[in-house]
Amino acid sequence: MFSRSGNLAKWESPVTVAVVEGANPANVDFTKKSLAEMAELSGLAFEWVEPGARGIELEIHFSDERDFVINGNQRAACYASIDGSPDGRLGDVAIFIGRAGEGEWRTGCLTHELLHGLGWRGHTHRVRSAISYAHGETELTKWDRLMMRTLYDPRLPPGISKTDAMPIVRAILRELIDE
Repeated sequence: MFSRSGNLAKWESPVTVAVVEGANPANVDFTKKSLAEMAELSGLAFEWVEPGARGIELEIHFSDERDFVINGNQRAACYASIDGSPDGRLGDVAIFIGRAGEGEWRTGCLTHELLHGLGWRGHTHRVRSAISYAHGETELTKWDRLMMRTLYDPRLPPGISKTDAMPIVRAILRELIDE
């Protein structure tokens, strides 16, 4: 949730999105369903645009590659490339999903990469989460839902420091858990 600068990074609505590579009815439908749940939790509006449109902020690539080299020397089945501004607003995110076989992609990692693309950093293995490789989750868990609602709570503005955000995060989580 916090950028390399230590400040909170997140989107502001609306976010333009398109499946720009490997678009077929199944991939587009799967992506739309995944983002619909995240929109409900975050309050973000996702505006679907045609591949090739100017200014697509969230690009989804169902690639012909089986896997990718990331961080200079690691292999990954999927990854997210994320650019943001110093003020904590995310922008220009590209998510790459590797091919599993002919006409099949590793869609099990889409939720994980979308979480990164929506502002989650790192991989927490302490709680059962789609952002963790340790638990094998491919869909949002109850913890993911809590964290998405927390990250996109309006009391947490983009760019807020971790020090200033943590008391607010604790209060939000208490409220959500008590619901």
